[in-house]
Amino acid sequence: MTQPPPAGWYADPGNAQQHRYWDGSAWTSHTAPATGPEGPLPPPGPADVPAATAASAEVAHRAPMPRPLIVALAAAAAAFIGSLMPWVSIGIISANGTDGDGKIVLFGALISAGLLMASTRGGRRYLIVGEIAALICLATSLYDTIHVSQDHAEIFGGTISASVGSGLWLDLIASAVLVGAIAQLWRSRGN
Repeated sequence: MTQPPPAGWYADPGNAQQHRYWDGSAWTSHTAPATGPEGPLPPPGPADVPAATAASAEVAHRAPMPRPLIVALAAAAAAFIGSLMPWVSIGIISANGTDGDGKIVLFGALISAGLLMASTRGGRRYLIVGEIAALICLATSLYDTIHVSQDHAEIFGGTISASVGSGLWLDLIASAVLVGAIAQLWRSRGN
């Protein structure tokens, strides 16, 4: 397989009267006269790059999101969704998380996600508050999981047990992942 030529000034394939700058992978919009006593031309500098190109280059060179941040945001989204789903079922009847303590998890997940995004601009204090919100989500989900699994009702002389709904299970798992991911993010950012 043939390698492309290295970055530099070359004869413009569309105009023999000028040179065009090749950035190593594509032709740029930078041109210069083909003849001149000054010798080889230097590569275009930052002053030669239009503002829109400089801004897009800055975006292209930004570091990718750290994996713990992606995991934490996904866990916060899962906790939000779980709080809208059934938390408890008794027979064919179920109750969503927003009918009770799911509101705590819903707002805690939103707060954690917002603070995680704010922490990308600097400031570990956002992570501390986000971790507290995540711990509240975890404690609420754990308490309700235990409470629901111990509930029984007497109906027509028989006992019916409540079962933990899929939303509560999702919140319990997502909150635990959220707490762990924020802690990992904290450790990865140093003291």
